[in-house]
Amino acid sequence: VRKKGALVTGTSVQAGGQTWVREQSSNGYVLIDGSFVGLGQLLRRALDKEDAPVQPISKTVPLLPALRPEEDLGDLSKWLRHEPVRPADFRVVHSKIAIRAAPSTKAQ
Repeated sequence: VRKKGALVTGTSVQAGGQTWVREQSSNGYVLIDGSFVGLGQLLRRALDKEDAPVQPISKTVPLLPALRPEEDLGDLSKWLRHEPVRPADFRVVHSKIAIRAAPSTKAQ
């Protein structure tokens, strides 16, 4: 869990139609925008002293093969593919956020 104002450093990945940040220190995943579950914006790119709206930091490759809800994600390396990019800093803008083991709102 990270509280509002905390800095999260990581790279963005696409999974399940959502953009997540894979946190560098924990290898966990943080959702950037939780609007689809009623939470609103969770993270914003941190630039110097002012926060700016989130901008994509990499061109991601679509998930192959397509995930179906009943499938077990197992080893995520076979489901997620993205170009290597430098980590970026994101600021927590929600009261608190969860760091998940996988890029899914159902993951622990």
